[in-house]
Amino acid sequence: QAPHCEHAFCNACITQWFSQQQTCPVDRSVVTVAHLRPVPRIMRNMLSKLQITCDNAVFGCTAVVRLDNLMSHLNDCEHNPKRPVTCEQGCGLEMPKD
Repeated sequence: QAPHCEHAFCNACITQWFSQQQTCPVDRSVVTVAHLRPVPRIMRNMLSKLQITCDNAVFGCTAVVRLDNLMSHLNDCEHNPKRPVTCEQGCGLEMPKD
């Protein structure tokens, strides 16, 4: 969160933005990485309750999960191409699905 204007951004987006400019993406006020601070807990709590589609929707997953449950779902998602599967030839080898 920018300290003066209080605009908030996810870490990945603001890091990418700052690689090009040292301003707030919304109002262009001067901001640097050193100025940023974490968003208030109430905002983190509200964001964690957002319902979002699984990252593996492009592979056929239809799950809609809370943001705070996404990582757990991704680890178990049957549509996750990186999820290990056991060899069907009976050797017991585990390998990525893709």
